Amino acid sequence: MSVVCAALVPAAPVLVPGLSGRVQPAAEAQDGARSVLRQLIDSSPDKVVVVAEGDHDGSFDQSAGLALYRLGGLPRPQDGETAAGDLLPLPLAIGAALLEDAGWAGATSYRLLSTAISSSEAAAYGAQLDDGDSRVGLLLLGNGSAKSSAKAPGSFDPNSEQFNAALLAMIEQGDRIAMSGLSADAAREQMSDVRLPLQVLAGVGSLGAAAGVIGYANEFRGVYYVCAAFNLDGSLA
Repeated sequence: MSVVCAALVPAAPVLVPGLSGRVQPAAEAQDGARSVLRQLIDSSPDKVVVVAEGDHDGSFDQSAGLALYRLGGLPRPQDGETAAGDLLPLPLAIGAALLEDAGWAGATSYRLLSTAISSSEAAAYGAQLDDGDSRVGLLLLGNGSAKSSAKAPGSFDPNSEQFNAALLAMIEQGDRIAMSGLSADAAREQMSDVRLPLQVLAGVGSLGAAAGVIGYANEFRGVYYVCAAFNLDGSLA
């Protein structure tokens, strides 16, 4: 496999149609997410791999069902359709729903990475994805600080501004060294789940110095959202 494009979006339920009501409270963020996902799809991957952080390691294929009914707004799977153990963890389910909304109907696989793993282990997984002949699209799920305003779920932290600024800079510059150096402690302090997804990207050899094309970068209800696309093979404008 060879990674040809990557996209970063937050694993935010508010971005998923059907979960945020008739009036979309995060319309600009939704548009930004669709924009970078369209770039991912337009790179013509043979397969999309969706990566997110979680409390354990796990691999899933596209036969796994979505667990979004737990958030309301979508129907629960019927008995016998999908076993509870076959449901995608929530961040991966959000990624699957966003891909579907953007028009992706191709092959998809999913990987949940335990927050206990190191940056080198995450980079090694990225290197594995980049070793082959198939064209791979990489969807990374993660947000910046969840302490970015008084409305934040983790309450406001004055250090959030510095954390978010550094995050945006490394994305815009495609700075793999900075991505690899993201501190697990700092990410945990800021309630951010972006560390491991970006460290997977740092391990993708074809990334080089590819800059992130920002589709959206702003605070929404105290959480800093970044939507970005990384063109890895030069095929996108």
